[in-house]
Amino acid sequence: MNKISTTTKHYSIRAFGDLFGLAPATLRYYESLGLLKPQRAVNQRRYYTKMMLTGCVFCCILKILV
Repeated sequence: MNKISTTTKHYSIRAFGDLFGLAPATLRYYESLGLLKPQRAVNQRRYYTKMMLTGCVFCCILKILV
């Protein structure tokens, strides 16, 4: 796994998933449920921000509880 800096302003779907040990498909699933709403670049790729970290932590906690 690559070392990811927490000072990065935007994360690709792969880099964001690596922060939590989640596959990109899991993040897309959370997006389909409306739990995460990544920004889109001009090329339509998803980009996640540091502010979305809290939402992903919430999803991970819910996953553990269910």
